[in-house]
Amino acid sequence: MFTAACAAALLMMTPVQDAPRAQPTEAVQPPMPASLVPRRVRLLPEGSELVDVRGTIGRHASLPYWVLEIDDPRSIARDVELFMLPNRRLEEMELVLRTARDNEIVTFEVTGEVLAYGSRNYLLATSAPQLVMRTAAPEPTTAPEPATTAPDDGEARSDDSIESIMRDLDEAVGAIPRASDRSDDMMDAAESQTTPIDDGTLLVHRRGHVVRDVRGGWRFVFDADAHGASDPSVTLLPCLQLERIQATLTKRGRSTPMLVSGQVYTYRNSRYMLPMTFQVPRERTRLGGVNDQSDR
Repeated sequence: MFTAACAAALLMMTPVQDAPRAQPTEAVQPPMPASLVPRRVRLLPEGSELVDVRGTIGRHASLPYWVLEIDDPRSIARDVELFMLPNRRLEEMELVLRTARDNEIVTFEVTGEVLAYGSRNYLLATSAPQLVMRTAAPEPTTAPEPATTAPDDGEARSDDSIESIMRDLDEAVGAIPRASDRSDDMMDAAESQTTPIDDGTLLVHRRGHVVRDVRGGWRFVFDADAHGASDPSVTLLPCLQLERIQATLTKRGRSTPMLVSGQVYTYRNSRYMLPMTFQVPRERTRLGGVNDQSDR
């Protein structure tokens, strides 16, 4: 028989549901201005090739480098900051800019190899034909005086000399400067004179030491040969291989000798080398063991 006591017991056993709580609303943050959005640095992998990419070069605001600004919006490197590495091709591009007129915007079609070092990309140009784009000529400030008399045929042909024709052609298409035309003031007087060498000359398994120079860069100093002669030291170009060389020196010590192979380039009478491979040689033992090499 259902009694009042049973009803009270059932009420005590039934769980009481809490009233639904109001969910807190998140505050809507206003969008950050585009000028304050941090720019993400995008890097291209080392070994990438740029072929006939149009752009202009200009000096970096704070670093002693030329920077390639790509004009082609379809290029994958459009928003990548590319620092130009020193070689004869860059020297010729500088010469073109030095000989350009004030009303000219010089555009280059650059082909080269992309390198990576730290958080930056570098470009070693192998070809850079110039494309000169002229701006509009300024309007004359005063009206020209009207001609009073028409010149006869003799006067009209008086300036049709070979010099005049060549001058008109140069003004129409622009003279093409060559590397042999550069003046002495383009050379760095502080650098020593070196024997001319073709860009890309390969040096294989040259022994020496990697040291820091006064400018903070890394140089490879060649060991002297059996006759006591050695080649001039070269500045190592930034690349992934240079990072590996630095890591090896940190682990083994700054006085560690190395066998380095790489390509040599010339810029403003100074030599640079792009390291390709390196090895740490094992010294001979007192018993005259084989001087084998540790693989790197």
